[in-house]
Amino acid sequence: HNRSELFLRGANELLGEWTTHKNLDNFTFDETFVIYYPLPRFLVTSRENQELIARIHEGLLKAYDDGSLLRLWEDKYLESVKFARLSERKVYRLTNPFIEGIDPTWKRYVYQVPIDE
Repeated sequence: HNRSELFLRGANELLGEWTTHKNLDNFTFDETFVIYYPLPRFLVTSRENQELIARIHEGLLKAYDDGSLLRLWEDKYLESVKFARLSERKVYRLTNPFIEGIDPTWKRYVYQVPIDE
């Protein structure tokens, strides 16, 4: 129908999607730009689960501090992020109005990929 189709994927998802679907007709991905949209992930539970909340929080902080959380992330996603070659793309940054007012300390834990703008 002479229409464009666009399905945004995270850089951490690109390689898996490409590997799985590259044999489909007209399946491709753009290599010239990247859309950055902050989308932190949070665990959600009842406020009544204070013991569970404290245990998960403490465990995540320990894993972050000792580097094991980053190693786990890199084992699962780094190959795909490298495949995306983000530093070779123009970056378009969008804002996420749904995270306004959230404590900004979550940004500390976001994997920092070198991106040239």
